[in-house]
Amino acid sequence: MEGYIRKLLNLFHICEDLENLEGLNHLFEVFKNIFLLNKNALFEVMFAEDTIFDVVGCLEYDPNAKVRKKHRDYLRQMAKFKEVIPITNPELLAKIHQTYRVQYIQVRFTKHFLQYQCNSSSNYFGC
Repeated sequence: MEGYIRKLLNLFHICEDLENLEGLNHLFEVFKNIFLLNKNALFEVMFAEDTIFDVVGCLEYDPNAKVRKKHRDYLRQMAKFKEVIPITNPELLAKIHQTYRVQYIQVRFTKHFLQYQCNSSSNYFGC
C-alpha cells in the first residue's frame, strides 16, 4: 500500500509541475476514494510527516470547486502552534502537529466527501 500511495504522490508532483489540471483532478478523485475506504493502514501512509502535505495538495484540485483552495498554504503559513508550556520532546511535538493536520483534513473534507458518496448512492437508487 505504501508504495502505491507514494507512486501516486510522485505522479501528483509531475502533474503539478506540468500544470496538468486534468491529471490533478483525477488524482483528487483517487485520493478522495482512498480516503473514503477508511483504512488505518492507508491513513498511516497518507498522514505521515513526509506525505501529508502532498496528500493535502491532491485534495486542493477538486474538479467541482469553483475556486481552488490552498490548504497547504494555510497549514504551512496560517496555522501556528502556540506552546502554553514548553514541549521538549520532539516526537510528542511532531505528533501534536500531525494530529492537528489530520483534524484539519477531517473537518475540511470528510463532510464534503460523504456528501459525494450520498449523492452517488441517491442517484443509484433513483432518489
